[in-house]
Amino acid sequence: MRKLTKETIKNARIKSKLTQQEAADIVCVNLRTWQRWESGDRNMSETAWILFDNAKDIVFLHNKLGSAFPGEFKVYKNFFSKNSIFVYYTFTKDKISYVHPIDIEIKNKGIDEILLEAEKEIVKFRSSQLAS
Repeated sequence: MRKLTKETIKNARIKSKLTQQEAADIVCVNLRTWQRWESGDRNMSETAWILFDNAKDIVFLHNKLGSAFPGEFKVYKNFFSKNSIFVYYTFTKDKISYVHPIDIEIKNKGIDEILLEAEKEIVKFRSSQLAS
């Protein structure tokens, strides 16, 4: 693996719209360690980079969807295909829980486009459940 630069680390975090604390949480380090990686004071390990690179967009989606809709979200990478993720959305109405799995193609899409697609599916699902 090539040596990661502080710019690469910081730009990846910013592109995924994560705070330093959220990025640190993904790779299970404290905030100060993440800050040292971004400032170039310490080198990020290959293992930490791989973990962050694979999880950053999923964490961002989970956070954004969770703040936009009431209910519970689980966002998973589809391990059968590099080109999609699964979003499981659960909400409760009249003591009944409704679960909606959403398979989202992510190939050649930016994070905002993926988020918009997930939001549209959730709105459609909630509307159908709340109308019944």
